[in-house]
Amino acid sequence: MKNVLTPKKVILKLEELSFEVDDFKILFDEYRSNAEGCGTCEDGVFALTAYNYIIYILKFSERDIAKKILDKFGDDVEVVIGGKLYSRDEILDGKFEKTKKKMPPVLDLLLNFFRSVSSFFIKFIVKRELFASRRELKKRLIICKSCSEFDVESERCSVCGCYVGIKTKFKYAECPREKW
Repeated sequence: MKNVLTPKKVILKLEELSFEVDDFKILFDEYRSNAEGCGTCEDGVFALTAYNYIIYILKFSERDIAKKILDKFGDDVEVVIGGKLYSRDEILDGKFEKTKKKMPPVLDLLLNFFRSVSSFFIKFIVKRELFASRRELKKRLIICKSCSEFDVESERCSVCGCYVGIKTKFKYAECPREKW
């Protein structure tokens, strides 16, 4: 029987992963706090977010971080990336397809920008808070980087075209897919 990485396996190892990769500490704390409040209602969402974030790390992080993560799942672990099954060694050697996302047209980018800025300033004037907390920023970045709409090469969202590293810093910015 194959040892294929799944969201359920990721959730079961989330606490162990939280000691290896700082961002997983945030995910684990968030998962634990939500699980206490609502039982298992969010298991699927957190499992998928954690799984997608692992795929992001495996594809674009340093080899030693990817190795630490894969070691938690065994030497025979296989991972589905872009619809294809890759072995542990293929992942560590970077032998998988990397795809670039198509960005929205320039007019849509401008409209998205003006909508975001106007909404942001109205909320800022009322609440007088500009930036998200450091914890909220890291949580948003994890969500964005684990999203299928995230383009790694440009560090942008392929839905709204925003630079994720900038947009996530602002307290009242919003995800176009309503993930945060």
